[in-house]
Amino acid sequence: MEALRLRVQDMDFAMKQITVRDGKGFKDRFTVLPECVIPALQEHLAAKRLTHEEDLRAGCGEVYLPYALERKYKHAARDWRWQYVFPARDLSVDPRSGLRRRHHFDEATITKAIKTAVQRVGLTKRASSHASLVRNSGAPGWCGHPDGAGTPWPRGRFHDHDLHPRPAPGRGRDEKPPGSPRLNS
Repeated sequence: MEALRLRVQDMDFAMKQITVRDGKGFKDRFTVLPECVIPALQEHLAAKRLTHEEDLRAGCGEVYLPYALERKYKHAARDWRWQYVFPARDLSVDPRSGLRRRHHFDEATITKAIKTAVQRVGLTKRASSHASLVRNSGAPGWCGHPDGAGTPWPRGRFHDHDLHPRPAPGRGRDEKPPGSPRLNS
């Protein structure tokens, strides 16, 4: 759902990062946007922007805004920045407001596509949209570390809520790893 709920403004191509809103614990976090997917994602967004402009001309083009943002920012629901990165193919009636809107892609469609792909390639390991196969950098076809093509991600060295390295097992929290700069206090 985090991927499906991404808004256009959550994609930062210059910084190569994605802002994930209201993740676990209702916290926002940043994650890496792999450089190899940027061209395809920009092409996808260009096509979706045309769809959004057609929706606006047809008198639709609004999306649901969370919390009280719709009252606070009157025209934000029609603004391109607030549109979903992965919008639904068809417009639907929002049961909350009664307006015809384009919602995000349906999670069931993604689940079916993953199931079909898993069967097609003959994986014996269980895989779903929640499985580590899809979410982690070890997934087949991953384009590598952003610091260079083919550079592997250091596995198990990062916290989920931030990208600061944690100490290796056996070291105290305050002890610096060898070779790290020491600050004079």
